[in-house]
Amino acid sequence: MQKFFIILSFLFIANVFAQQEELETELVPVTITATKNETSVNELASSITVLSAAQIEKMKVNTVTDLLRNVEGINLVEQGGQGQLTSVFTRGTNSNHTLVLLDGVELNDPAAAGNLYDFSTLQLNNVERIEIVRGNQSTLYGSDAIGGVINIITKSGAIGKNLVINAETGSNAFYKWNGSILGNSGIFDYSVNYSYQQAEGISAADEANGNTEKDGFRAKSFSSRIGLNFSENSKLSLIYKYSANKADIDQSAKLGDDPNYEVDNEEQVWRAEFENSFINDILCLKAGGSYFRRFGYQKDETDSKNPFTSSLNHTDANKIKTDIMAVLNLPFNKVSIGLENEIEEATSEYYSNSMWGPYQSILPVTETSNFALFLQDQFNYQNLFVTAGIRNDNHKKFGSKASFRIAPACFINETGTKVKFTYGTGFKSPSLYQLFEPLSGNADLKPEESKGWDAGIEQYLLENKLSAGVTYFFNDIKNLIGFDPLTYKSININKAETKGLEAVLRVNDFYNFDFNANYTLTKTKDLGVNTEDAGKKLLRRAEHTFNLNLNYKLFTISDININYRYVGKREDKDFEKYPAERITLPAYGLVDINASIKILDKFKVYGKIKNLFDKDYQEVFLYGTPGRTFYAGIVLDLK
Repeated sequence: MQKFFIILSFLFIANVFAQQEELETELVPVTITATKNETSVNELASSITVLSAAQIEKMKVNTVTDLLRNVEGINLVEQGGQGQLTSVFTRGTNSNHTLVLLDGVELNDPAAAGNLYDFSTLQLNNVERIEIVRGNQSTLYGSDAIGGVINIITKSGAIGKNLVINAETGSNAFYKWNGSILGNSGIFDYSVNYSYQQAEGISAADEANGNTEKDGFRAKSFSSRIGLNFSENSKLSLIYKYSANKADIDQSAKLGDDPNYEVDNEEQVWRAEFENSFINDILCLKAGGSYFRRFGYQKDETDSKNPFTSSLNHTDANKIKTDIMAVLNLPFNKVSIGLENEIEEATSEYYSNSMWGPYQSILPVTETSNFALFLQDQFNYQNLFVTAGIRNDNHKKFGSKASFRIAPACFINETGTKVKFTYGTGFKSPSLYQLFEPLSGNADLKPEESKGWDAGIEQYLLENKLSAGVTYFFNDIKNLIGFDPLTYKSININKAETKGLEAVLRVNDFYNFDFNANYTLTKTKDLGVNTEDAGKKLLRRAEHTFNLNLNYKLFTISDININYRYVGKREDKDFEKYPAERITLPAYGLVDINASIKILDKFKVYGKIKNLFDKDYQEVFLYGTPGRTFYAGIVLDLK
């Protein structure tokens, strides 16, 4: 029934629009992430999804996590509800193969075992748009980007003046308050936001197994963006964000309730960037510096349910990066050359006690650095667009590493058709933990390496009100880092392959309707030799996912939004057993609905229901997910 519904949705919409008169295609919005320059999506071969502030508003979601669930090519798993560890798998690659940026600042955690980013701490406040670029992006972004890049771009005061206050409450004692103000005066523009949310939550360990203790969370954040526009050709941007998050968590067990197990995280992001253009914009220079720091504190004391188990984990990591890029705009070429220098530092302490005795793992203050040079050319002539780039990284530990990428696209204006292809190589540096942790670290680790390609076709009709596309992708990754089962040391042991298909159908503003449907087929295979998972699927990646979002605007003052998400079967492991036993998590389909109405042009009230039909499901084995929940909110918008 699920597959029939998916196929029927695509055929119905395609049939409706096949009967419409084709009109001349206009350019679609620009993107920055794919080339580090503002470029029309029509000129790029990369697989890109751009989620605008308007789309975010229609879906009424509070977190980046909830938004990314509906993007093609992405599998997302949350380990026990909001505020819990959240991982993103892009095109079947590992969760630490996706680079996460906030206004260009890298957020991947240097103290994490694999430099991954935990999306549970990322709130969706004051966001102008989110750009997701799938496929290998190491040529521009180096390590951590062999699966793709997710770039969150916040609002600037240069776009206008307004004050927005939003309050929301709902199930599980949820409460949210958010306020933002932005504006400009003379050469100065500003954007400031503060947000706080908390909830009693659900049991992180699945309630279906008899776990009843609720695991709540609290999250607060402050962000600011200041711009100084010295002239039409010269601008300085200053960005700062602070966030602090606290969540109760449970043990990874069938009866995993733990009433005093909690985790605290704190992040600070700083960025200064100066941009200046010369010679009638023929030459543009961009120079910037960023600082990222993250504290983590995880504590579990003994209690009546876990009388023999306690642990303490503290991490402290920071990343300093300086970069400069020159862009030369020629009649048929845009040439970019960039230099980057990055220093990572991390320390961690882990102590635990159990019936098997005490254990400790201490990573002393450790640092590494990387210097990179990249060159990119964006060639365009009539209907042909070719982006090609090469990069060399010189890492303090393992030396020089080169990567390249070529991405041709042909866009035929007369028919609104784009044919595209990309091929690229990339790498993933071992983390500080994998290199230097005294017990499991291995200073002789090699970088993980990847090569991949994709090919597709996109069609735009009705002045871009209708677009459809299909893309095939393939990734081959070697030197994957795992653990030696005898020594428990990190070693380059695995190889993996991911491949699949992404299909998208979008309708924008057609008789007050917006429609977005996408389907992703993801096939993964562990190609390791002499490993327990050799020849098997990679864990927690669904082979089939389908998303459908329908929005209808009524009388210009009201919106109704319906979202359907289908996630197919996934394989996971029961780690309570030794050796860990593979299990299959069942497929599930969820429906969310929300509606809003504007009152007196300044106020908007809304309500939403998530998991409308109260489906029981698991994203991670043994961990719970919310049932049917209700929310209501109000927005005051003073422009």
